[in-house]
This record gives sequence, structure tokens and C-alpha cells, in this order.
Amino acid sequence: MKQLHDLRFPKSFASLPDGFYTRLRPSQLPDRYLVAARPAALGLIDLDHSQSQSREFLQLFFRW
Repeated sequence: MKQLHDLRFPKSFASLPDGFYTRLRPSQLPDRYLVAARPAALGLIDLDHSQSQSREFLQLFFRW
């Protein structure tokens, strides 16, 4: 199984022409938290469910 630092995400939307998306700055939330992480979905990227319970997981996906 992979660790969080092994994950790589392509930025495919960034390579599309401007007509396909609108760049927006994210809104700040008072406190970020994980709503759900499905083990089956994590398995698709070869990530153990226990990894989703860490603060590092939140930082990877929410970039704060």
C-alpha cells in the first residue's frame, strides 16, 4: 500500500482552455475536518484507510 507522500495528482484541469473552468480563490472555513473517506475509494488509489485519519491527509487535500 502507498503512503500519503507517494500520491501524485495530475493537474489536468489546469491544462484545459479557459472556457472549461473558472479560477476561484477558495473560501476560508473556520475549522476544516474530514466528512468521509470510503475505504473502497482509498483502495482505488492503493491507500490504506488508516492514512485518511491523519492530519497529514487533511493537509494533502485541503492545502492549508
